[in-house]
Amino acid sequence: NAAASKYHTFVVDGTDEVKISGDGILFGSDTAAANALDDYEEGTWTPIWDSPGTAPTVTSYASKFGNYVKIGGLVFIQCSMGATAGVSGGGTDNLTVSGLPFTASASSGTISAPTCQNWNTDANAPVTGYMNSGDAYIIMRRYTDAYEAHTTVKTNDLRTSGDSNQCKFTFMYRAA
Repeated sequence: NAAASKYHTFVVDGTDEVKISGDGILFGSDTAAANALDDYEEGTWTPIWDSPGTAPTVTSYASKFGNYVKIGGLVFIQCSMGATAGVSGGGTDNLTVSGLPFTASASSGTISAPTCQNWNTDANAPVTGYMNSGDAYIIMRRYTDAYEAHTTVKTNDLRTSGDSNQCKFTFMYRAA
C-alpha cells in the first residue's frame, strides 16, 4: 500500500514500535509529522560573563566551558566558568551568561541549584536564572538582601579580585 511505503517500520511482536520517515523518527502508531523527532545534536559552547548593557571585562578565566544536547526543540546545557583574575566595568547593568548555542523561542527555562562561589559577597551569588524569547543569554538572579525574593544580579555584584565568580549549572530551554 502507498502509505506503508513512506516509512521504514520496525515491528516487534506484530506492533509498530518505530517508524523512520522523511519527517524524522516516529514512535508507536503515531504518523503525525509534528510529532516526529527530527533533530538531535550534541556540542560545546563557550560561556562568558556578559550584559545586554555595558559588559564587564574579565581579565582571564580559570575555566570557561559548556556542553549541550538538543533533542527536537529542547536544549539541555551544562556550564562551568570562573575568573582567575579581577573583573572590572559593567556598573549596574544586568549580569548575563552569553554564548548559548541557540536562541530561546519563548521566555523559558530556569537554572536549578547553581553552585557559585567566590563572589563579592555570598548574597550576590546567583541562585537561579531565566531566558526571554529571542535571547541567546541567561539573565542571572539572586536573593534579595532579606532572602525572601529574587532580584537580578548586577555586573557590579561580581568580585573584582583574585580567583573569583565561579559558577556551575545546568539549564533547559526551548530553542527558536
